[in-house]
Amino acid sequence: MQNKSWIAICCALVTCLIWSGNFIIARGVHEWIPPISLAFWRWLIALLILTPITFRKVQEEWIHIKANLVYLFFMGLTGISMFNTIIYFAGHHTSASNLAIIMATAPILTIFFACLFRIESFSKAKSSGAVLALLGALLVISKGDLSSLLTMNFNHGDLLVSLSALIWAGWNLALVKKPKSISTLSFLAMTIFFGLLCISPFYAYEAIFIKATSFDLNVLLVFLYIGALASVLAWFLWQKAIEILGPVKTNLIYYSIPVFAAFAAFIILGESLGHYHYLAFTLVLCGVLISNLHKYRKKSAKAV
Repeated sequence: MQNKSWIAICCALVTCLIWSGNFIIARGVHEWIPPISLAFWRWLIALLILTPITFRKVQEEWIHIKANLVYLFFMGLTGISMFNTIIYFAGHHTSASNLAIIMATAPILTIFFACLFRIESFSKAKSSGAVLALLGALLVISKGDLSSLLTMNFNHGDLLVSLSALIWAGWNLALVKKPKSISTLSFLAMTIFFGLLCISPFYAYEAIFIKATSFDLNVLLVFLYIGALASVLAWFLWQKAIEILGPVKTNLIYYSIPVFAAFAAFIILGESLGHYHYLAFTLVLCGVLISNLHKYRKKSAKAV
């Protein structure tokens, strides 16, 4: 496997590690931080961090940015304002297990739409990798008992998560269309700007008429984590991974989030780990490697 592919896989894995912590935080703070406030402050902090870093870059690329404002607005609306906010709302109406199960369909949806719109070709390696990675994620979600998934109850909150999974799949595929003349940092800054613009009116309404966020040290630490790490660093690494691996292979790595979340809960919260956690990690890792092995074998054959 080429060095670039290994770097991309590592970027995606680090992203999923960070996002696993983000999901734990999102579940833990839903009672004291309203959903839109959580989304608003997350992206505002991210934009404040990015502005001094990307200001000159955005100026240099402004001609290309201006020519693609509709695309950038769409990516900000869907990926920034809608995707995460819908998940935060769904967390008030459904269980963490249901959230994880439905979001596990996102990589499969990505594969389906990528093949349907001929963005990427379908192969045995990709399908085999997807099955192994999905099985690993479901093992963690079901706590080692896959049959328990058949008896789970779903509610209207799960419809919101399903919508979020569709948005995530579509956003990842649309990311392939990002103009090469716009750098990853400029793209991230502009999509966050437009996403924040869309969220702001709803945040104002929530803060005035529903519930305002009470700021203390714990709240500030939460906002810093999801703003700096889960937004700026993680989204930058994820976009880089998609640029190298493509949306399908990168999204298969998304299945490592439940595994990372379980290990994070073990380290941070002292929760126990079962044998199925290690099996799940092995399955996800094998799925990721198999999905990339096909490309490597082709290149090796050509070299010979």
